[in-house]
Amino acid sequence: MQQRTIGLFGGSFDPPHLGHLALAQQALAHQLVDEVWLVPVGRAVHRRLSGCADGALRAQWLRQITADMPRVHVWDWEVRQSHAVPAIETLRAFTQAYPQHRAAWLMGADALQGFEHWIGYPEHRRYCDVVVFARAGCVPTYPDGWQKISEPAWPARQGPGHMLYVQASLPDISATVLRRRLRAGEPVDGMVDERIMDQLRCRYGASDGHEHVCDKE
Repeated sequence: MQQRTIGLFGGSFDPPHLGHLALAQQALAHQLVDEVWLVPVGRAVHRRLSGCADGALRAQWLRQITADMPRVHVWDWEVRQSHAVPAIETLRAFTQAYPQHRAAWLMGADALQGFEHWIGYPEHRRYCDVVVFARAGCVPTYPDGWQKISEPAWPARQGPGHMLYVQASLPDISATVLRRRLRAGEPVDGMVDERIMDQLRCRYGASDGHEHVCDKE
């Protein structure tokens, strides 16, 4: 039985935006993975979270905006841990829990620039391949030790440790800019899914002395 390739897309999703969905859609459209699993962090390792929404709520938002995407799922394993979880720990857990699948870690080219400084690096090569999506202003780089592979050769690859660089058209949306706009009460149309826009305004909007009622489902 042929292994299914699961694209693991980790991140803070603080908050989730349409750029995240576009990356998942591109991974599927290029037929690089069979499914995409969004992996929201609970407590961040490399960055400070805004504190506006905990991991469970961010996972809930992701489920809401992917409800009509049958091959995109939310794996909240990191959220359920009591500590900050580095990617290498997530990859080990995935390999142990789902030996019938193979992992492809999905990331933007901006994230790749700090990849070699991730905790546990380069053990990641033992557990996954990496798919890097081009971002404006980022020059393609391939860290030492990874097997550079082309998109046509991707389906026939054997074993982990491959790195594929994909030219895909993704919206240039920054979570930092999005949070700033939400706090300022500025329009965020075209940046976030309308299904969660009101919730994001409630959670990330500026405190104005008035009581805001947020959904707590």
